[in-house]
Amino acid sequence: MKPAKRIEREARAELEGVTVAALADGVFPERAATRWPALLSSLDRASDPTEPTATPTVLPLSGALSRAREVQFWILRLSREGARRRRVEGILYDSRSGPGRALLFWRDLKAEDFLSLQAPPSEVPAASPAPPEQAAPTAGFEQPLLSLLTA
Repeated sequence: MKPAKRIEREARAELEGVTVAALADGVFPERAATRWPALLSSLDRASDPTEPTATPTVLPLSGALSRAREVQFWILRLSREGARRRRVEGILYDSRSGPGRALLFWRDLKAEDFLSLQAPPSEVPAASPAPPEQAAPTAGFEQPLLSLLTA
């Protein structure tokens, strides 16, 4: 098993040339500039330790990166330094390429959790209601994806 620091170093190296727009456009082919901030807000809310989260958080994946690397990016973002976040305890995703989804669990995984991954996306309960679309960002959409790890 690789040490966590090595995984983080490898992930950061692979993410070096990727922009926020590349990931956002893959997740939201239409209206990415307005839907992306809503996704970030939703994840921040779901990882807030004061919020109840009995259900998994459905995380759309873009397909711009390998699924494993994209999931690693989100874990790095949720665990970034200085952020007070609930810890992701379990992750389920399939290893196919292209757009998809991952399920983030804020509790230990149970044997029956794999069924959530097999369910159509509409049948997996969201951890919290999706926020309304936000105004398009005026700057930063073309910034490096790594910038989201220090914000």
